[in-house]
Amino acid sequence: MFEEADKTFDQILSIARERDLPEEIIIKAYQTAKELHKNQKRKDGQPYINHPVAVALILAKLEFDENVISGGLLHDVIEDCGYTPAQMKKDFNKTIFDLVDCVSAIDDAKYIFDKKDIFEDPEFVKSSAEEQTFRKL
Repeated sequence: MFEEADKTFDQILSIARERDLPEEIIIKAYQTAKELHKNQKRKDGQPYINHPVAVALILAKLEFDENVISGGLLHDVIEDCGYTPAQMKKDFNKTIFDLVDCVSAIDDAKYIFDKKDIFEDPEFVKSSAEEQTFRKL
């Protein structure tokens, strides 16, 4: 079921080894993402983990470091898997957490409207949450 993701991840590890990057954190990020996404499928029916692994491969090929590659592997786990920011901070370093947090959308179900913000519109809470996500990024 995860053959494609495992094969792509082997390419990531090969690049990391060629560049002498610490691979333990990348392996931990992959194992975490794979476990958290294990029951998720993409619209085309493929295992969801194929997407973050493909992102991480691009980052590895672009010669980013182990933190960015790990962030690519984990980029959807807070937003889509119920993995909490607190747990990520505990399990990974601040750089990885900051990268993942930066690309995670603000949850409009937990979003709090700020009346003092001139860009806020109480009639469009979703767009306000999207605006705040964009600002965070």
